[in-house]
Amino acid sequence: MPAAVNVVPAPHVASVPVVDAPADTLVELWDSHSLVPEQQQEMTLYRTQVATTSLGELAVGKTLQLGVPGRQAPLRATLDETHNTGGAAVWSGAVEGGQPEDTLTVVKGQLETHITLATRDQTLSMVVDNATGSTLVTDQNQLLMRATPDALVTPDSTPLQPLPPPTRG
Repeated sequence: MPAAVNVVPAPHVASVPVVDAPADTLVELWDSHSLVPEQQQEMTLYRTQVATTSLGELAVGKTLQLGVPGRQAPLRATLDETHNTGGAAVWSGAVEGGQPEDTLTVVKGQLETHITLATRDQTLSMVVDNATGSTLVTDQNQLLMRATPDALVTPDSTPLQPLPPPTRG
């Protein structure tokens, strides 16, 4: 008596085309595998390294790609506006595939570059040492929970009096 054999076809894997930014406009800062978690004062911080040359490539039209804690796929944002303030260059742009209010802001000073990612789910602060590329990633939501651990209790706020006008000496 012949044995019954179940023939199962190989699974079909649908490939979804990934829209890549042209190589000349993509600036990869770091990937998620390079993030090294570190416990500090009951918070998880992440350390990583940026090639300092990539900081010199920041410009309107460039797409920044970076690893974000908790995400496997890299996050991308295209810098679409810029201005200077107090000697620092500032760029901002929308997060690709995010909500309309999801933004990435980059402030490049002489010593450090500060990157802020603001989405509905998280707000990350990234500080890059311009000389070494050493980078620290902090989850601002964790900082807030440390400052106000009970989400139901809001701290009392007292309006501050306006500062007096500056005196000339």
